[in-house]
Amino acid sequence: MEASAPPGSVLNSLGDWRAHHNAAVHAYSMPVTVQPNEPFFADITMRNTGPYTWFSMPGGATANKHGWYQLKNTTPGSAPFTLSNVVDMTPFGTEIQTLGTHTFRINFVAPPTAGTYNMRWRMARRGAAEDNSDLFFGATTDLPLNVTAITPDEESSQGAAVSSSL
Repeated sequence: MEASAPPGSVLNSLGDWRAHHNAAVHAYSMPVTVQPNEPFFADITMRNTGPYTWFSMPGGATANKHGWYQLKNTTPGSAPFTLSNVVDMTPFGTEIQTLGTHTFRINFVAPPTAGTYNMRWRMARRGAAEDNSDLFFGATTDLPLNVTAITPDEESSQGAAVSSSL
């Protein structure tokens, strides 16, 4: 699947940039169903399918340094339950070579209202564009989440998780 970006973004004008940065979901694990306001986490393992090494923010770097790789929330309007819209690669100083993988752990609190929600995540290189914005690459990862008020009879199935290796 080809990466895309909003019309007018720097990524659309960079041509070759996408050919040199790519990512694919390797695996993920998260609860199938959670209760309203319940804290939970998801692990998303991304594979570097491009020819360049990904690297985390160097230890001790200041917040205005640019160029490291992150997993970012791209849910329109932001997810109502995400504690952070950006997940850095850790530990600092991590490097992921071509075909290597990295697992991002994302902490959440379920929305207060029952329903089905979709979380969207995508790899980005921080501040790499000419205008200092982030450049997104690879496919967007869609993770559905069911928020349901659990009855006492259903409590035994609570905590079931879905895992997938792609």
